[in-house]
Amino acid sequence: GAAGVLFGHRQRSAMATKKVCCITLSRVEMERQSNGVRDALTRAAIASLLEEYELYAALTTEQKDVLLETLQEIQVPAQAPIVSAGDLPTLLVMIEGEAHTAHQELVEAEEAEEQEQAEVVELKPGEMYGVDNVRSGTPMPKTIVATKSSRLYRILCSELCANLARLHNISTTLTMDKVLRMNEVKSALQEIFLFKSLTKTQMERVVTSMHTNDYQDQQDVVQAGDDAEHFFLIHTGNIEIIVDGVVRRVLGKWDYF
Repeated sequence: GAAGVLFGHRQRSAMATKKVCCITLSRVEMERQSNGVRDALTRAAIASLLEEYELYAALTTEQKDVLLETLQEIQVPAQAPIVSAGDLPTLLVMIEGEAHTAHQELVEAEEAEEQEQAEVVELKPGEMYGVDNVRSGTPMPKTIVATKSSRLYRILCSELCANLARLHNISTTLTMDKVLRMNEVKSALQEIFLFKSLTKTQMERVVTSMHTNDYQDQQDVVQAGDDAEHFFLIHTGNIEIIVDGVVRRVLGKWDYF
């Protein structure tokens, strides 16, 4: 398909089952397009690749646009590191060239019998690395070195989170886990009658005003007779509703009281 042409992949088998007429655009013609057209096509191809990952699929349309706008094109010469172990979380998308785990790190990992670290990471056109690190906010685990001159797109997690914070008018530090949780909460609230009439902007304000509270097993969340000062939406776990010492209901994820 389109992504395969842009990234130089080989085609899968395709056979006409009836008489077919196809309108085609060759890779050569794609490369002849203006920089703006090529960039737009490349970003669309990257978006199609990212759809396979939960991180991207769980974002709103506006958030996806912000992510794609955060892409930075970089050129890396052969044998130079693209990212080093311990670097801040970064998403890499190989466009041209190849890269793999630094040889010295593999040797050290094998000597230390660290199986996970000894696994080889190879990056070819159309492949990505670092999605899980961007989601969790954890440092990059391995040094990735270009085996030939390479062109990549890069997303720094810190820049992505800062751009998403501006999108949502949030002044505090934002993480990707928090962004995904906000999206989950928003979807849950949209199904609750109390919040159904809110506009998109109003819903954003409500969601960003909510706070996370953790409770231990058997800990009271509220007691009978307490003033009703909070709306509670359950994110994880279960809560028993007790009346006169008898459990009347058990609430679970996305139930509210």
